Amino acid sequence: LMTLLVFSCTEFVEFESTTLGPGPTITLSLVSTQDSTFTVSVTSNADGYASVILLPGSGNVVPDDPEDLLTGNIASLAYQTQMVTANQAANFTFEGLVQWALYEVQSAANNGDGKISEVKTLTIGTDDNHGPVLSATDPGIGYAPSLLIGGPVTLVFDEMVVYDDS
Repeated sequence: LMTLLVFSCTEFVEFESTTLGPGPTITLSLVSTQDSTFTVSVTSNADGYASVILLPGSGNVVPDDPEDLLTGNIASLAYQTQMVTANQAANFTFEGLVQWALYEVQSAANNGDGKISEVKTLTIGTDDNHGPVLSATDPGIGYAPSLLIGGPVTLVFDEMVVYDDS
């Protein structure tokens, strides 16, 4: 009871939050693109961490809270993060992509004080410089001089192929 009386008479100093300043500024740029891979770079003006996510298509919703992107709490095709040094580009490579397709990369970074940047977005299209390769047929390929076919023939390629009969 005595302790309660002592603390009830004690005057506590009011807490004032410390302003840590703005979050870092980042740039997101394309380094290179090929048929099924591309590399982007993130440059931050502060030491900290940078994260990128890969999304299909373009015009995806930018997260309301950049921390969700930074921590990978957003549904995406791929998520990568790495420590970054101020004003030095950090490269992120995405592989195994569909040729001749659009993708969107979103990125955010933080600084040593935990302040988070705004989300940056970049739309990238993969190339299609290599022709398709026949990988299978149905019915299977045989060594007979002629093959009796009584139905459809299916050709399977290593990438999507559009048939134009016009």
